[in-house]
Amino acid sequence: MNERKWDIIYVLPNISLQQTFETSCVALVPFQDERVRQIEATSAECSKVLNSFFDHSKRKVEPSVLLIAKDASPTVMSEEALVSFRNAVSMAIIIKSWASVVPKGNVMSPLFSDFFDFYPIAIGHQGFVTSTPAVNALYSTDSPFIGTVSPYLPRLLTIKHDVDDIILKAMLKVWEHRFVQPATDTRFSRVLFRSLEMAYHATSTPIKNESSLFDYGVNLALWVSAFEILAHPGKGRVDLGKVISQLSNFQWKHKSLTMRRYRVMTYRKKGKIIRENGNFSQVVYKNLYDARNSFLHGNAVNNKVLHVRGDKKSLPLYAVIPIIYRTALHVFLDRYIKKCERQCTKICMPPTKKICRFDYGLFIAERQYEDCLLRALGLDSNIT
Repeated sequence: MNERKWDIIYVLPNISLQQTFETSCVALVPFQDERVRQIEATSAECSKVLNSFFDHSKRKVEPSVLLIAKDASPTVMSEEALVSFRNAVSMAIIIKSWASVVPKGNVMSPLFSDFFDFYPIAIGHQGFVTSTPAVNALYSTDSPFIGTVSPYLPRLLTIKHDVDDIILKAMLKVWEHRFVQPATDTRFSRVLFRSLEMAYHATSTPIKNESSLFDYGVNLALWVSAFEILAHPGKGRVDLGKVISQLSNFQWKHKSLTMRRYRVMTYRKKGKIIRENGNFSQVVYKNLYDARNSFLHGNAVNNKVLHVRGDKKSLPLYAVIPIIYRTALHVFLDRYIKKCERQCTKICMPPTKKICRFDYGLFIAERQYEDCLLRALGLDSNIT
C-alpha cells in the first residue's frame, strides 16, 4: 500500500486513461488507481464528484484524475507546474496518435488536446469551487452535481494509448528541474513549457466557428508560435530561417526525407538573390508558415492552403504538423534525450547484437514518424 498521502487536484472527464503518468509528486492516473480509491473512501465530497460524470446518453463516465502529493512544495502546487505537467503528458500522446492516422482509418487514441482539459470544478474546504475568467462560484457540498463530458469529442475506448516515451521522459526531467529540484526558473525550461502551451492550444478541436476554414487557420497560426518559441535564440528575433535551421539538425533515416529537393527560402544578401532548398520536414513547415501568413493577413484562402504543398490528395497540414513539431522538440531536448540514453540498461537482442533498450524504442518511434511523413509524400515506407 502506498503510504504517501495524495490529494485530488483536477478531474479530466473527457478521457479514461488505463496507464499512469507520474513524477516525484504529481500523477495523472486512471479512475481505478489505488490512491483515488483511498481518497474516495475517506471523502464523501470527492466520491460525489468522481461518481457524478455522465456522457450525453446518460452513461456513467469514469474520469481520469490528477493527483498531487500532500507534501509537495509550493512551486509544484502552482497552476504553472500542474498545467505544464498535463501539457507534457498530453502532447506525448497526441503526437503519437497523429502518427497513427492512416487515410480512411479510425484512430482509437486522442488527436485533440480537449481530451485532457481539466473540469472547471475543485473541491474546496467549504464546498465545490468553480473559478474561470467567466464565473467564480462556490457550491455547497449538499448541492446536486452532475458532471458532463465535452459534447464535440468522441468517447474513446478505455485502452492504453501509445505514448512517445522518448520525448516524455526528457520533458519530465526538465519539469522536475524547473518545479521540484532545484526548482529554478531557467530560460530553457521556460521556453519548453511556453511552447507546449501553444501546442496545446494548437491541437484543440477547431470548433469555435463551426469548424470553418478559419478555425483551422487559427490553429495553424498557433503552431507557428509553438515552433518559433523553441527556435528563438534568446537575443534578437526569430523568423522562418531560424525554425528551418533548427529542423535541419534532425537526422532522418529514409532518403526521401533527407533529400533537400524543396525550395524553402528565397532572400537577398549583398545584392544577390539566395535560394535555399530543404528536406520534406522543412518544406512542410514552410507551408505552415505561408498558411499562417495568408490567414492572419486577410489574404484570400481556400481548402488547398490546409494541405501539404497545396495538394488536396496529400494529408492535411494539421495531421502532419504534430510530427514536425515532435522533430523540433527532439532537437531542442537533445541533451536530455542523450542523458536518458546513457542511463539506459543494455539488453541482448537476437541473434548476437547488443543494443540499448532506449535505442530500440527510439528506432521504433522514429520509424512510425517516418512512415507518417512518407504517407504524406505518397510513398511506400518499404521503398528506400
